[in-house]
Amino acid sequence: MNSSRFKKFGGVLAVLALLIIACFMAAPAYADNGTVVSIPDANATYCNTTTVAISVTNVTELGALTIRLHYTPGVVHVTNVAEGNLGGTFLSAIDNVTGVTNMTWFTTTGMNGTFTFANVTLHAVGSPGDTSPLNLEVITLADTSGSPISYTEDDGTFTIPAPTPTPAAPSGVGGTPYPPNKLAIFAPWIALAAAIIAGTTIFLRRRRAQS
Repeated sequence: MNSSRFKKFGGVLAVLALLIIACFMAAPAYADNGTVVSIPDANATYCNTTTVAISVTNVTELGALTIRLHYTPGVVHVTNVAEGNLGGTFLSAIDNVTGVTNMTWFTTTGMNGTFTFANVTLHAVGSPGDTSPLNLEVITLADTSGSPISYTEDDGTFTIPAPTPTPAAPSGVGGTPYPPNKLAIFAPWIALAAAIIAGTTIFLRRRRAQS
């Protein structure tokens, strides 16, 4: 290959390299959000229950997880905790006096992906309009070798909805209004006018007869 051809070939390679770099720079960057431990907002009317899922999102080689759920015991109680879809060994302990429910899970097989850690049933015991935090405290989040896994928490809130106000009834006498009966209103006046006309006519006739 002579020098001119070599220079042309090198120039083509340089242009291709610049195009590849430009494509990478123009491509959107997708950030890795990391592992997220979350519980959604929830609500239930007084004396009723609802179930929410504690989730673990985007985790790699998960081997052990221990969580404490904190809540206001005067507003909400935990009545049941069911394991999610992680498999392995799951244990839980509910303390509605202090408002803390402990949950722990472990396995020897690393789990990768997004999972439901636990399904928690919440019972509304407070008054309408009350709210309670649903705060997650992650005690342990580790892989199968025991090394910690970095994470972020996404807490929730429990609400007992206030009742919807009932519209006030219109003031005044009840019943269905009807248009007034004009004949009934004016009948007495018509009768009086007729009596006056009749009396006047009789009086005038008698006067004429006497004259």
